[in-house]
Order: sequence, then C-alpha cells, then structure tokens
Amino acid sequence: MILPVESCAVAIITDVRLYREGLARLLAGHETLHVLGAWSPSDDLLNCATELQACVFVVDSAAVRSPNLMPRLVSCVPRAKVVAFAVAEEDDAEIIACAQAGVAGFVARDASAEELIAAIRSAAGGGARCSPRVTAVVLGQVARAAPPRSLACASATLTPRENEILALIDAGCSNKHIARKLGLEISTIKNHVHNILEKLQVERRGEAAAFVRAQRGSTLAPPASAPAV
Repeated sequence: MILPVESCAVAIITDVRLYREGLARLLAGHETLHVLGAWSPSDDLLNCATELQACVFVVDSAAVRSPNLMPRLVSCVPRAKVVAFAVAEEDDAEIIACAQAGVAGFVARDASAEELIAAIRSAAGGGARCSPRVTAVVLGQVARAAPPRSLACASATLTPRENEILALIDAGCSNKHIARKLGLEISTIKNHVHNILEKLQVERRGEAAAFVRAQRGSTLAPPASAPAV
C-alpha cells in the first residue's frame, strides 16, 4: 500500500475494546495518519510488533505500567515512539511510570482528539509533548533522583583567588576585611564573591561557608583566621 506523503503509521494498544475501536476510527479519519490496527497488550501483539513497522504506538497509560509490555515493545521496535493516552495528570505515580517507560507524549484523559493527533505528530517528528503539570512532575522526579551536589565538583571551577576568598568567607571575614588582607579593592572582592556564589549555586555567603564546612575534606584551602578589626 502506498501511503500519503509524510504519513505516520500508527498502532493502538489498549485492553479496552471501546478505546481500540473508537481510536482506530478517529485516527483513520486523519489524512496524515495511517492506522495499522488496534491490539490489546498481549503476546500476540509483541510477536508481530517487528513486522508492523509502526512509527508511533498509541498506548493506554494503564498498559504502559505493565512490567513486561514496554521493555519488550521497545526492544522489538526500537525506532518507534510511544504516546501514552488517558493519563491521569493528578496521579504522579502514573506520570512517572510513563516517563520511565520512555514515552514521547502524554495525553490526558480529558484531552481532545486534536491534542492526541498533535502528540502523535510531535512524537513522529522526534519531539515530546506534554502539559505543564506533567513537565513539573517529571522534572521534580529528576531533581529528586539527582545525586547531591559535591563541593569538590562545584569548586573545581573556582580560581585559586576565589578559593582563597572562599576560605576567608568561611573564617567569618567581611568583604572589607578580605580586601584589606589581600590588598585588593573592595569592588574586586565583591565581584569575586558574586562569582563564587554563582559557581557554587548558592545565594548567600553563609550558604557558601556552610557548604565549605560540610565538605571540610575537599581540596579547598583550610579556613584562614579572620583579621582583627
């Protein structure tokens, strides 16, 4: 069969028959989509997935959470994209499960047909489409999964002078005292302090000092004595 120019081959996966039949009819009516068929999440689907040559699998979010379906589907058809539909945006666990499965689009339960088609087209083009709510949940999960910041890594970008000033900040020195001790203009010290805070990704001098104390075993110079006023 010769497909229309820029046609996207779509396979639908859900164990709800009404979804399968309804979505197949809906998507088949769109001129840029070619519906290959609709299946329940089963071994029969996985056995023929390689031969389907689908560009996008439109998968019920309940099926995405199946412990065996997604890894096997991705393994069978590594080039295909997955769009999850009927996603409960108030359910963080469901959103994370979809993200971990590698979906390239999230379509909420109350989304319109136009939104579903837009998500399919976006996935086919290599993009990812989701709502601000889904984005916030996924980014929050990434932040929680990230390893804690290491001062050794953060301070690796500090210059020797910045390390010296950071040690004096840890010792309780004010900008005026640091400028006097190092023989520099106070404006120069302020610029250095600004750079230090930015590189360590903190907002206050006290946070930078606390970071130093928490990582006393790092390569930073030992704290200097604060000069007498």
